[in-house]
Amino acid sequence: MSHASEWGTAAGALPSSGQKKAGPTTRSVTVEQFTRSLASGTLNRSMRSSFLAIVAAALIAGTTLSGFAVAAPTRQQRLEARANANAGLKAFKAGDFALALERFSLAEEFIHAPPHLLYMARANDRLGEMLAARELYQRIIDEELPKRRPPKAFKKAQKDARSELDELEQRIPTLDIEVSELPPEQVSLTLNGKPIEADSGQLDLNPGEYAVVATADGHHEARQTIVLEAGQQETVTLTLEPVPVVVEPPPEQPLPIPPLVLIGGGAVGLGVGIVTGVMALNSASELRDLCPQNPCPTEHESLADDANLLGTVSTVGFVVGGVAAAAGGAWLIWGMMAAPSSDEAATAQWPLMPLVGPGYAGITGRF
Repeated sequence: MSHASEWGTAAGALPSSGQKKAGPTTRSVTVEQFTRSLASGTLNRSMRSSFLAIVAAALIAGTTLSGFAVAAPTRQQRLEARANANAGLKAFKAGDFALALERFSLAEEFIHAPPHLLYMARANDRLGEMLAARELYQRIIDEELPKRRPPKAFKKAQKDARSELDELEQRIPTLDIEVSELPPEQVSLTLNGKPIEADSGQLDLNPGEYAVVATADGHHEARQTIVLEAGQQETVTLTLEPVPVVVEPPPEQPLPIPPLVLIGGGAVGLGVGIVTGVMALNSASELRDLCPQNPCPTEHESLADDANLLGTVSTVGFVVGGVAAAAGGAWLIWGMMAAPSSDEAATAQWPLMPLVGPGYAGITGRF
């Protein structure tokens, strides 16, 4: 059957404003007649039967008479539904599926009819919205039609929905996302920016392009883009690489200036001791040559004083230089063996300080 003849049958299921249905002739009783007869006590058998029939119908249906009046579509609603359905059918035949979907949706808003949903499902399918089409087909199939004389167009819509849904299920693409190395509870997944469960299994999707992104604490982001065609079944495997742990290098140790200064000072002191010692020895040797016998003549007293002074300076130089050099060396070795904390100041890393005074030399500090 063509779309036109099919929709002609469907449209026939929507009663027009001027259409009258044939049926048994019944005698109507107005509310005014019933009230007047009830007040005068002249309520005849026909009126009582009509009244009881109305009450029984209301009780059986579980509703009120006014409820029927509200649910019944108005003449304008019928006209609007028919006009939008006809326009939707015309757009569908012309290949304008977006407009067809819009028109049939409007028709469904005015009056519900399974043929409206059928063409909405077909339009969604043509637009690539297969999941929406599947939902509409299922709505048609699940709808319970009137048991007594349901419209033929409604029955045909259900039949077509079943067959078309079976065919559609074969064309819906699927995607299975796997993340290696980590359990699902530690992984966050997004599909085109929308969060999904990491263990959601196989996903039914519309045809199109999808960006899959996996993230986890302490790991680099994993991303993959895939294009799904109708009927395609794909599996995406993402591997989350751990972020390497960066070990910060130890802070550079400051140069051990204080111990080096002591060692240098000791070296100078030793040098002074050596030089002055040699000079003192030379002066003493010269003095022995000039004065082979004691006491030495007074003209050589200055030479004796110089020799004594040089000897004293040499002795002090040796003592101070030796102590300073020994203290500096010990300080340097101790400082290299110690493990100073990175947040201490450079001065705190070398807690020893030289101590030099008249006639003595040494180091002081805390241990």
